Amino acid sequence: MVKEKSRRVDEDFLGLFGSDTESQVEELQAEIQRLKQENSQHQLSEIDRQKYESLLADLRQQLSSKGVVRVSIKAIKRNPKQPRETFTSAMIAEMATSLEEEGQLDPIILLPGEILFDGECRWRAATEILFPTNPERWSELDAVYLGQELSEEELHGKVLAASIRNGLNPLDLAKALMQQCRYVVNLSDDEVVRALRNAVRRLERHGGLAQLKEIMGLPLSDRETRLKALDLDEAELRIFQVLMRFKQNPSSVNANVFPKLKLPEDLKKAIRLDGLEVFAADALQRVSAKNLGLESEDEVVKIRADATAHVIKHKLSKAETQQYVANLIANYSPTAMSEADRKVERFIQTIEQVSFNDFEESHLKKILATFNAKTRELKQYLKSEKT
Repeated sequence: MVKEKSRRVDEDFLGLFGSDTESQVEELQAEIQRLKQENSQHQLSEIDRQKYESLLADLRQQLSSKGVVRVSIKAIKRNPKQPRETFTSAMIAEMATSLEEEGQLDPIILLPGEILFDGECRWRAATEILFPTNPERWSELDAVYLGQELSEEELHGKVLAASIRNGLNPLDLAKALMQQCRYVVNLSDDEVVRALRNAVRRLERHGGLAQLKEIMGLPLSDRETRLKALDLDEAELRIFQVLMRFKQNPSSVNANVFPKLKLPEDLKKAIRLDGLEVFAADALQRVSAKNLGLESEDEVVKIRADATAHVIKHKLSKAETQQYVANLIANYSPTAMSEADRKVERFIQTIEQVSFNDFEESHLKKILATFNAKTRELKQYLKSEKT
């Protein structure tokens, strides 16, 4: 679940309702503000999600009052700017079962031109599973239309905002945020990643990372003022503005989201189609030519595919996947790895995977003091061993 701290958790989505609806949700805004003061972040995130679902239901109801129509599934077009690319076969099959047993309870939402705004999983279930087996019943779907033309950037931004609130995995989130950044800065993907990384590192050196959490919770005008006061060049500023528009901490995106863009293509495909967990993909990407000591990339891809299938089939946990990958790499090592070597490997992996972005400055200082103390202890031990 993506955590949100915005003063208006549904501000992008509300733009699609029309002016009549905005007055009806003022009380909702006040309620959310009250909940901010009374509930923990985890509880607030769940409440925000429920509020979003309620808004979506309200939107369907309002549009339905203007008329539900039957639309041929062959006429419906997938939104090319849909941020959500992960539709596993299990998800589609589950939706098909629900539609078959309960019928279509809610109409899909279409933009002009029969472009999907909401309901892609239902459309896929009907197209891929239900229509081939029962074409008479499932050649059409109930639909309502948003009577609003949107530019490419507006469409992508609004659907991204809605998708994040309804849950978006880190891989889809990374690609969608990168697309949104490209709308506002004339940079390549690698240049966006580099600009963000440099800005975060500079803020970290100057002790400015803690400010980002505070800035994200500010109203838009105050947020912009505070961002412009940071040591950012124009491109960095625009990237930060985009990320914070979607309630994403730039430091967290740098450490945990944009790195997913570098996953091997076979692992990306496994996430989107086969249900591979992102944490498992992080571990499986270590199954590389370098780590296996192999020169043939085709052989490496085959080994990684088998490992991926094993992880999915046995539903391995994060720790189990990491251990499985470590053992696999050890088996391809020129010399068999001893238990002591494996212990060292696991220890190093644990340290490498630690992210400091979510810690307060006082916690970071305590961690650093501990590392320094252990480093001195290790140096002293090595010195004594030599003598």
